[in-house]
Formats: sequence, structure tokens, C-alpha cells
Amino acid sequence: MEAIVFERELVRAGKDAYAPDGRRMLDTLLETIPDPTLTHGPMALIPAAQLYVKDVPDLPHPRGADLLQILWCPTPNVEGESGWVFDGHIEIRWRRAEEVTHPRSVPPVPEYAVDPGKVAIPSVVSPERVVEYPPVWALSEDLRQRIGAWDEAQGNFLYRDECSVARGTKVGGWPVSTRAGAHGHRIPMCECGRRLEALVTFATCEWEPATGTRWVPIEDRNAAGAPVPTANRMPTDLQFSGGRSLQIFYCPASWDHSYKRMVF
Repeated sequence: MEAIVFERELVRAGKDAYAPDGRRMLDTLLETIPDPTLTHGPMALIPAAQLYVKDVPDLPHPRGADLLQILWCPTPNVEGESGWVFDGHIEIRWRRAEEVTHPRSVPPVPEYAVDPGKVAIPSVVSPERVVEYPPVWALSEDLRQRIGAWDEAQGNFLYRDECSVARGTKVGGWPVSTRAGAHGHRIPMCECGRRLEALVTFATCEWEPATGTRWVPIEDRNAAGAPVPTANRMPTDLQFSGGRSLQIFYCPASWDHSYKRMVF
């Protein structure tokens, strides 16, 4: 963890972490880190997100809870029969904010992180409500054809890129994509038979230059609506398997049912 923080501070200061001086300091720090294969006992989970219902009114939540805390173990993604999954342990905790009377000023830090891409840069969330429409694969055949003709007439993929699923980290909304191997697109299902719904999405990139300005945050746009040169598409430095997103799903039938997570 110390090596990850040190490297990021060098980059933020405009220095090359792999230049001779930076590399020497980084190597010295790495020598003090224990071999993860020799580390035993419990390991602290990393805080991934903390959301208050008062700040995010559209956040689905159990009755009586108004604070969502998500923590995880920083381990890599793995590819299984149903696609990519985040293999690290994830804790979903619902709490009452008024009962958190003595919060930690500094969260616990694990001795090591197997995957630096799962260690987020501490950030303050500025919620922005947006409207998104279903992905093309979730529409009827007739509507898919009509949208395809509309896109073709305009010479782009306007519905997919600027009307359909919102890019970036978000609460709720449609699944980014649920391509599951040979089964194609599908919405995850709960063991009880109900269709799962997206709770939170953690994205590698908050927006993509190739998909227009629709999903660029307001604070990252200039007067003309275009991204400003200093706009950062990866403010948290999270990375999921080559630019993918981690989505956590919940069952609307009961908060006691299991959560499901996938990397799309």
C-alpha cells in the first residue's frame, strides 16, 4: 500500500516514478513490504465507497438505513464461465448515520495490495442526476431495428453512445453490459427467480472521448460543452480488466438475498 501511494504522489507531482531516483526510492520501499504468500491472519478491507441517502436520493436502500458502505479486498479480476468477476471479498454494509458516533479519522490499511487497480484515490463524490435509456440488447426486436435505422441515417451510434447506458461510476441505472460468454447479453437473476437490479457501478473511466460529451461531468466541460484539457477521466485510479466496470447487483425482492458482482 505504501508503494502504491508513493508512486501516485510522484506521478501527481509530475515526476517519473521509474526514473533512477524515483525507482531507487520505490525499490527501497518495496523491500520493506511482506511477501503476501507469507502473510497470515485477517487483512483489513479497503473502503471503496460511502454514500448517504440524503446526498443520493435515488440510492435503493433497506427500510431504516440511510448510509451505504462498500469495502473490498484489493485482489485481481478473474475470468469464469459467466464472464469477468471481481474475485476480491466485498462487504456491503447498510447503517443508520445517526448511530455512527465515533467514525475513524483514518481507515485501516492492509499490509499489501495484490492489485493496485483496486486501491482508489480518496475522492469526494458530487452526485449528478442523469437520464439513461435501456441498452439496445434489452429492447424489442422492432425497436432495435428502428433505432438501428435512426443511427444509420445519422452516421453514428448516437443511441448507444449518448442516450443509452450512462458511462462512469453511478448508482442504479441499467447494467453496463451483461455479456456472459456464449449466452450473450442477459440481465443477472437472483436464485429466487427475480431479476437483479444494479446497485452501484465502479468504472475505470468516467467517460470516453469517442462517445461524445453526453456523459462528461459538468465541472469537466468548458463553455461550449467540450471536455476541458485538464479533465481527468480516471479520478479514482481504479482499473477493472482493461477499462471495464464493476457492477454490484441486488435483489428487489429482499435485501436479505445475496448480492452479485460482475465486471463488464
